Amino acid sequence: MIVKSTDDVPIAILRELSRELEPDIKVSVDDRQIGLRSVDPPSWITFLAETDWWLKALAAYSAIYIAELVKEGAKETWKNRSKISSGLKTAGNKIWKLSSEIARLKSRMAKRTKLQIGTPEQNQFSCSLEFFGSDAEMLAVQIALFIHHLPAVRDIFSTETQSEKRILGSVLLILLDDSSLEVSWIDAKTFFRERRILPLVETGGGQ
Repeated sequence: MIVKSTDDVPIAILRELSRELEPDIKVSVDDRQIGLRSVDPPSWITFLAETDWWLKALAAYSAIYIAELVKEGAKETWKNRSKISSGLKTAGNKIWKLSSEIARLKSRMAKRTKLQIGTPEQNQFSCSLEFFGSDAEMLAVQIALFIHHLPAVRDIFSTETQSEKRILGSVLLILLDDSSLEVSWIDAKTFFRERRILPLVETGGGQ
């Protein structure tokens, strides 16, 4: 996993996070920060890894969260994280460790600093999900859902880029209250925004 950021984010804090996550999760901090000059420049930190990395490293832990979400069914949204994360705060749970460190990082950042996870650009494709909330429980569920939906997101990319439609720029991901995922991008031919909704499915690894 690599961490990219804007130049208002202290590199030392990101390196500290990297040390805290090792050896369970290897994190490389990109020193080449993005400098954006404007009256109110964007501020962000993004955690990037290839789809295969997310799935190999964290899919087993994601499946535990998804099982809890499915068990709750329509009774709860993923935002009711106290029940969803009950019993999952174990030392060996890598998603919990990652979410705890991201929550600690967020508490040390300016309120305007956005935190995201995603995949890096490869073959004209990348995707990102902006975190909602700031506590570890809520972040953990979002990471789990992101990983769960990733195979289906990859399938969309494969279909769109092999057809006449082409994806322009990054694919944006938004988690909906029912745990489904909204996937949107700009069509390179029409410049219109395309959208797909991926429902939560019981089997691990997306659709």
